[in-house]
Amino acid sequence: MGNTAKNGFSLLEVMLVTLMIAILASAGWPTLQRTMQQQQLMSAAELVYLAVRDARLAAIGNGADWWFGKTASAELCFSDHAVIPAQCSPPHAAESSVIALQKLPEQIHVDVHFHANQAVRFSAHTGMAGFSAGHFAVRHQELADTTVKIIVSSIGRIRMCIEGARNSRVPPC
Repeated sequence: MGNTAKNGFSLLEVMLVTLMIAILASAGWPTLQRTMQQQQLMSAAELVYLAVRDARLAAIGNGADWWFGKTASAELCFSDHAVIPAQCSPPHAAESSVIALQKLPEQIHVDVHFHANQAVRFSAHTGMAGFSAGHFAVRHQELADTTVKIIVSSIGRIRMCIEGARNSRVPPC
């Protein structure tokens, strides 16, 4: 008798639910954005790590010294000469790594920290770095508190570590 059934939702109910969803989504957006930036940083660091490893393997396999570092035009590339060239011209042995490094996003910056040059030199046949031990520091411009380092020891060991944020894929420095 006084029992009336409602069919559907009122406009007010739909607007309230939409508002609540919008508030929840806006609260989660900064976290999502930071996660995407961290993923971009880790992907770039892995590309640099693989390129350094390729340079070492090229030195071992080709029987010639190989260099990997920054050119005068701030590109990362390989060289089989004692001096890093002014611009990258990828040698055939490591061409795929150079192509991959050219796709680094604009927000990614790679700093080179080696003793004598802006590059690491791997010795022929042994792959040792000798006096050119040091590291590459990979940063994202939006993540000022986080740096991923690719460290090259004098015996040619290459490892990756992270400073700042915690990461389950990379150990802390």
